[in-house]
Amino acid sequence: MLDSAEYRLSESAAKGQIKSWWIAQTHYVDHFEKSGFPVRPNYFFEIGQLLDTMQENRFELFIDELNGLSVEDESLLRQAIAQCIDFQLINFPRRDPIIPVSTMISSLALYKKLSASTAGNLKILEVGPGCGYLSFFASRDPRIAEYSQVEAAESFYILQNRINNYCYGAQFLDFAHQFDRADFSFNARSDFEMGGVINGNDIRDVRCTHFPWWMLGLLASRTEHYDIVTSNANLNEFSRPALRDYLSIFQKVLKPEGLFIVQCTGFTAHGSLETLFDELHEHGFAPLISTIAGEVPDGSDASKLVFGKTHKYFTLNNLVMVKSGHPHYNKRHDRAYYENGSSIKSDVLNTMYARNDGERRYGKEEFMTSLINDLTGDRNRITG
Repeated sequence: MLDSAEYRLSESAAKGQIKSWWIAQTHYVDHFEKSGFPVRPNYFFEIGQLLDTMQENRFELFIDELNGLSVEDESLLRQAIAQCIDFQLINFPRRDPIIPVSTMISSLALYKKLSASTAGNLKILEVGPGCGYLSFFASRDPRIAEYSQVEAAESFYILQNRINNYCYGAQFLDFAHQFDRADFSFNARSDFEMGGVINGNDIRDVRCTHFPWWMLGLLASRTEHYDIVTSNANLNEFSRPALRDYLSIFQKVLKPEGLFIVQCTGFTAHGSLETLFDELHEHGFAPLISTIAGEVPDGSDASKLVFGKTHKYFTLNNLVMVKSGHPHYNKRHDRAYYENGSSIKSDVLNTMYARNDGERRYGKEEFMTSLINDLTGDRNRITG
């Protein structure tokens, strides 16, 4: 498993091979550094402070957006949190486990969008996974054949690496390790026995791949590989050159009928929402739906989603976009369709944004108390 020393050694080796320092500067997470976010941890246990972040105080907001938890959603959420607690017991034995209800329900909301778009054999790319908690859902879904991640922040990258090792085991491949492969098969010594070696990639059934920023070229070579690209809470946090790099890559790797899904456009560190929409339009993406966090305008197409049911509230800015080759592209490739509440009629969107019938509308404290009672009453429920 990856630690800070190996990450930095790999990053340094990569910097020694790139053509210009401008490339590294482009993908430097300056907004994180300026805000005091712990990007460069000295020791792994420092990463424990990131186990429940970026979605603070949004549990009830997502409950409102989903219109409560269905029986299935509640089961998924409880199981994911229980797995996360088990992960913490293994990887952070010095600290009591955190119950990340807000961060995990955000991942549940994203997972519901991603898993609504196809029947099976789904290949997903996520840029900027944050805490990495989508893996707790994706790894348990046999319809998701491959889940790839890109991350530029060292601390988040290492946390994601540990979570992916926990969730996927030998089916996880991290490209930050690749710099140190060596071949000494020519060694002629005969005074000790050398065990046989097999190429791990020849026997590894990979379901999860992890790319650091310096391996974006390898990612870009996967032409029209992914059914879904998703980039959440970060588009406006990228430097504009980095944003253009990623949008260009998305155009290459997204299948013609694929979807580019955004749950939160990110803090406006490098531009406004309007300039972001300009960039998305100029890079050839057309929105099927565009909504701003909060109340959806009455009478808008987005408010009429889900077979005529009124969908009034979104916790975060939401976008679902397509590229040239998608059946809806020509009719939606207009800058005006990025306006709040714009939406096309679509079975995929109806499924993606379906609201529950409101079986259970938990408050945060109520849900945590229920979960703690559940877990302390039966330890076996942690691992499922």
